[in-house]
Amino acid sequence: MLRTKSFNKSMLSTMIIDSDFHKIKLDSTKCQWSGGYFVSHLKKDTTYRIDNSLDIDKLLSMITCISDSTTKIPKRGEFNFIVINTWAKFIGKMNERLFYSMTEAEKRKDLRIVIINLNIDLQQSWNISKNDFIKFN
Repeated sequence: MLRTKSFNKSMLSTMIIDSDFHKIKLDSTKCQWSGGYFVSHLKKDTTYRIDNSLDIDKLLSMITCISDSTTKIPKRGEFNFIVINTWAKFIGKMNERLFYSMTEAEKRKDLRIVIINLNIDLQQSWNISKNDFIKFN
């Protein structure tokens, strides 16, 4: 997945997925780092432009919560939007603006928003086996 062109275009930014597992095309005139801006403007009765270049089912099936094995990726209909913040240690403070999406999501009592903070750094300290590394390619 990390080598998929359409995923690479979305890396180190915020992706917003609707309840039907479609990736919403975000306004390209706004900063890709402004995750909070996009979340604050979401509406469940709005029709959004869709980006079908990424297989969301496949992407979500590959995400594993490292700290809590009981956490499950939501299924269709269990949310209004999924917000995926892809981040990495190597970009440092620039990550900070991505995480404003979490603050904005908490304010949105009118929507069920699932936040996934997807770290794309593959580090040895995670104790991930070689087979798990291959799964991401």
